[in-house]
Amino acid sequence: MKTYKEKVLCVQDINESQKQQISQLIEICNRKDKIELNLNLDKRDNIHDLLYYEGDSLVGYLTLLPSYIKKEKKAIGIVHPSYRKKGIFKKLVEEGKNICSQINVEKIIFINNSESISGLKSLKSIGAKYISSSYKMIYNDNYELSRHKEDKRLQVIKANDKDIDDLIIIGTEAFHTSIEEEKEYILSGLNNLNKSIYIVKYNRKSIGAVSITEVNKAIVISDLSVLIDYRRKGIGKYILQNVVIDLYDKGYKDISLFVEIQNKNAINIYEDSGFIISNGNDFYELNIIAK
Repeated sequence: MKTYKEKVLCVQDINESQKQQISQLIEICNRKDKIELNLNLDKRDNIHDLLYYEGDSLVGYLTLLPSYIKKEKKAIGIVHPSYRKKGIFKKLVEEGKNICSQINVEKIIFINNSESISGLKSLKSIGAKYISSSYKMIYNDNYELSRHKEDKRLQVIKANDKDIDDLIIIGTEAFHTSIEEEKEYILSGLNNLNKSIYIVKYNRKSIGAVSITEVNKAIVISDLSVLIDYRRKGIGKYILQNVVIDLYDKGYKDISLFVEIQNKNAINIYEDSGFIISNGNDFYELNIIAK
C-alpha cells in the first residue's frame, strides 16, 4: 500500500478506496459530533476533494462544491476527532484557497451543522464570518398527505434543454441570480444523472420549477419556486405535496428539503405538507481575495 506522510491530496475523481475512506471518516465524525453529514460521493463533476493523510490513515477531508453564485464555492470539511487541534483543518483550507485562486473563485461558503461545536471553532479559527442559517426539514411518514384534486390548468413536467430560457426567468426572479449564473446552474442540473428538474406550467405558461436529487437512496427537494404573479394561490403547496406523494408511491421514504430560517412563509407551507424540522446548518463566508 502506498504510504502518505502528512500529505494533502487534491483529487477531482476520487477512486473507490478513497470513497470508502471518506465514508468511514464521515461516520466517525457523525458519531462523535452527533450530526448527520451525508455526502454523495459518486457524482463528483466540478468538485475538488482534498484528503489529508497521516501515514496511511485519512484524518482530514475538505470538499469544494459548485455554488449557485458565480466565483463562489461551497465547502464542507471534517477532521478525525483524534487529530483535531493540530492545524489540519487550516492546512486543508489553505490548499482549498489555492485551488480557488487558480480557478478564479473569490469566495468560499462553508456549511456547518448547527450542532457541531468543533466545526464552529474551526471556522472561527480561519476567520470565516457567519452569514445565515437554514433548517433541514424531513418528511414525517406518519403524516397522511392526500393528493389534491387534479387541476387541469397545472402540469408538472420533467424539464429538458427546450425549457432552459423559461427556467432562467423563473430562477433569476426567485433567487436573484444573474442570467449567466442561472444558466450555468440549470445546465449543471440537467446534466446531473442524480438530479431531475421539473418545470411547472399553468395554462401552458411556465410559472414555476422544482428539483429532486437522489443522494444515497434519499431524496432532497430543492429550488421550489413560483413566479411572483402566481404566488399566494396555493400553487407552491400543490406542487410540493403532489411531488411528495409521487415519491412516496415510488418507495422513497427518506425525503428532505432545506429552508432559510427567516423564510417563515415557506416553513409554514412545508409544515402543512408533513415536513418537520430535523436540524440546522450555519453558513460562513471566507473571502479569497481581500476587498
